[in-house]
Amino acid sequence: MCEKEDILFSKEGIVMAYELNNSFSVCFNMMKIRYIDYDQTFDEIGLIGPNDSVNVFINLESVLNFITTIKDLDKKLVSETQFPQIMVSDILNLAAHYKKFFRGNKLPTKVFLYMTSLESDSFKEMRFNEDYRSYYLNKFNTNPRFSALTDYLLQEILPESEQICQFIPNVYLINAKNVDSSVIPEIIATLYPESK
Repeated sequence: MCEKEDILFSKEGIVMAYELNNSFSVCFNMMKIRYIDYDQTFDEIGLIGPNDSVNVFINLESVLNFITTIKDLDKKLVSETQFPQIMVSDILNLAAHYKKFFRGNKLPTKVFLYMTSLESDSFKEMRFNEDYRSYYLNKFNTNPRFSALTDYLLQEILPESEQICQFIPNVYLINAKNVDSSVIPEIIATLYPESK
């Protein structure tokens, strides 16, 4: 529970001081499109009708890329004692942001959070290009600057997020081992061809 002094006021309403000190949440918030802009875009292109169902795909690799650009990341990971809980919360809130938008428009919605597993070790594409996805895997698995982040992701954040998603209707976290994340939306789209 927040104490009165922990609450700040802004134009948009109440903002928790916690959010202002949390260097990690901004990486998730960069992935959120404002509802008014999203609504306007869909109205302009006329893609979705009132009887449609929707699949939302959120690539968590984009968020991880934002996180790796945080200055003094290794120090912040050490000083932020609740980092795993913050990350799990932010992952779920990112899914909730988009689910709420479409459910608010009375559209059946599935949200897929997805990424290539950091434990991947062999892709079919490696027979054509032996360095396929090596930058991504080396960045998280061999770069000492990101070793603490990777440990948190593998040991706490992703397993806990996956477990919680099992109890949230139509929200899925896909951590695909040895599959490039770019094909995941296409694979899912073939399973739900009726969804936009």
